[in-house]
Amino acid sequence: MKTTYLIRKNPKDTTSMLIEITKDEWHLITEANKGLPTEEKRHFITDVIADGQVYDCMVIEVGYEEYKKWHAVQGQPLRNRRLKQSYQHISLPTDMLETIATTENLIAAVEESLLIKELEVALGQWNPWALPVYELYVSERKDKAIEYLVVNHGVSKATAYRYIGSFKEFVKKFLGA
Repeated sequence: MKTTYLIRKNPKDTTSMLIEITKDEWHLITEANKGLPTEEKRHFITDVIADGQVYDCMVIEVGYEEYKKWHAVQGQPLRNRRLKQSYQHISLPTDMLETIATTENLIAAVEESLLIKELEVALGQWNPWALPVYELYVSERKDKAIEYLVVNHGVSKATAYRYIGSFKEFVKKFLGA
């Protein structure tokens, strides 16, 4: 990639002719810029030009107003990414999306999805075996829950049945049923 540096012949005059300088001269200008107030700084924009597989970069000196406009446009994707991080993203199952017809239904579906996520977190914190048992119930294989507890947690069938009973009570209390 080739980089071309273009600066104003007269930095105070925004209509003066652009001249090409070397990389070292450009670095001296940017170093001198560091301690200056905004009004006295020299402002630059960059433009990358693609010519097939070859890319050329141009660094061009512009006035402060033009720099502010360019910077606002260039900074928008970064601001969008940062703003996006402050929102929680929820994936709804495809079959649920197909059944949602109105905004009220969508809101109810999102609230239900949030409640399910909260329940999963609460189950994971409550007991180490609760989340796998919940997943068995959700996948309609609740008959395998007893077997899971006996095999993976080394409890008797009677204890496994008591665990299932306490699991059901926990879920009912959490859901307010």
